[in-house]
Amino acid sequence: MREVKQAELRARRDAGEPVVVVDVRGAEDFAAGHVEGAIHLPLAEIEADPRRLPLGRPIVTVCGKGGGRSTEAAAALAAAGATDVGWLEGGTLGWSAEGTDPPRRRVVLLYDRDCPNVELARANLRRALEEARAPACCEEVDLGAPDTPVPWTRFGSPTVLVDGRDVAGASADDGPTCRTYLQAGVRSNAPPVDILVAALRAAGLGSPA
Repeated sequence: MREVKQAELRARRDAGEPVVVVDVRGAEDFAAGHVEGAIHLPLAEIEADPRRLPLGRPIVTVCGKGGGRSTEAAAALAAAGATDVGWLEGGTLGWSAEGTDPPRRRVVLLYDRDCPNVELARANLRRALEEARAPACCEEVDLGAPDTPVPWTRFGSPTVLVDGRDVAGASADDGPTCRTYLQAGVRSNAPPVDILVAALRAAGLGSPA
């Protein structure tokens, strides 16, 4: 367990290392701003059940200023068996102040391997990235994989997250079900291209319409 420098986290993420960044603050603080791609799991929930996170992967915990709740969360994870865990120096405030956000924000496609709508979701996401003129930096995560962070497993399939938020505004608390999307009165089993494009642009990816 150790302090992780801002520059180190950026370098590891840019190199493609599967670092799990966990924001351990409350819901309001997380909604006000967080490290892109961070999972939200408050300190109390980590202390109650640290195995909700994939302890076999590198984990960096984040709080507001660093060294408080994030240190406590890292200690709980280390005690539960995590071998590569640390807390982020300076926290979310330091991350924003130093301008160390990676140039590519995280886009994640969550899917169930038995879901018949995954190919449509992939096709729509490819189209949306092209229409938004956004970098093709999508990561795919199998909801059934043993190392998938527990908070993500609560989403249905297929789900697309941009900067940790569902593109259609759904909550993880809605449960792991087959997803349906509604746009202009029309139902779809995959995120529509227009919704994806809007989410990408709202996150600052790509070019304005």
